[in-house]
Amino acid sequence: MDLATRHIPVQIITVDENTEPKLTQGALGYLVKSENKETLQGAFNELKTFVERPMRNLLLIEDDEVQQMSIRELIGNGDVKTTVVGTGKEALDALHSGKFDCMVLDLGLPDMSGVELLEKIKNEPQSRAVPIIIYTARDLLQEEELRLRRLAEKHCAQGRALAGAVAG
Repeated sequence: MDLATRHIPVQIITVDENTEPKLTQGALGYLVKSENKETLQGAFNELKTFVERPMRNLLLIEDDEVQQMSIRELIGNGDVKTTVVGTGKEALDALHSGKFDCMVLDLGLPDMSGVELLEKIKNEPQSRAVPIIIYTARDLLQEEELRLRRLAEKHCAQGRALAGAVAG
């Protein structure tokens, strides 16, 4: 990843109606070429707003302080404001009170599983446009992986990518 270009937003406008591959590769948004003028103008306005902001907002959902510090150091670079929460409830509260450009989610939380949190997040209107990066240090059970895939498909259909589980 090139730190100088990591925040360049990509808006895809195409005749291809298959959104999943584009969104999971990090596109800010996706429009089918036949969309109306207002939809196209809205996409450009979203790009402009994204580009003009000097700071990006990250929601880090992790209960382990060592992992919190590691992720903050990895992201760093002074242009990302990180809000750290340690429980699913705190994550939902943060989503209600703030606007985030991305979420990083550990699947092992003290008050609920990360999968349970994702199921609650998918019903939150303010979180539908937020990309989610999932990481875990353990092997997922087949059932957990299937649930995550179903949630990812629903999240992508709502507008943004839900990244696959990443070993932590």
